[in-house]
Amino acid sequence: MKNNLEKKWRATFQRRWASNPDLCHTVDPIGGHSCRVALIIQHFWPKARCEVFLHALSHDIPEQLSGGDMCGKFKRENPEIAKMKDDAESKVAEILGLSFELSKREFEMVDLADKLDAFFWMRHHAPHVEERSDWMRSRRWIFDKAKSLGVSDQIKF
Repeated sequence: MKNNLEKKWRATFQRRWASNPDLCHTVDPIGGHSCRVALIIQHFWPKARCEVFLHALSHDIPEQLSGGDMCGKFKRENPEIAKMKDDAESKVAEILGLSFELSKREFEMVDLADKLDAFFWMRHHAPHVEERSDWMRSRRWIFDKAKSLGVSDQIKF
């Protein structure tokens, strides 16, 4: 087993969007994605705890080491499989020292930033799909979550 530092470092090169036919041609390594998620958090919550930023910067590393991302539609249609994968990734995060104690609100902050980054990525690389029902649903979720976290006035679509 390679040392954990090298595993974490190498995981940042994993590409996102492999199962999305509209975005699979883009090059979005999780290292860049994670940095953008942290920047979004910094924009909305500049005084967030350090652990929130650390989670943002490493949230997808366990995913890559457990076999890669799982398509959102598949996760929604198979919640029991998604839960099993989430549990496995939590164990990987613990082994790698990437498990952070966050409140429910702090996890929601990272989740919002993660989804907002995906939406911005889509808009930048495949704007022709923005009006599709799945992206419209994502847009509504982002706005609703931002509203519940008190930052919806800062999101302009």
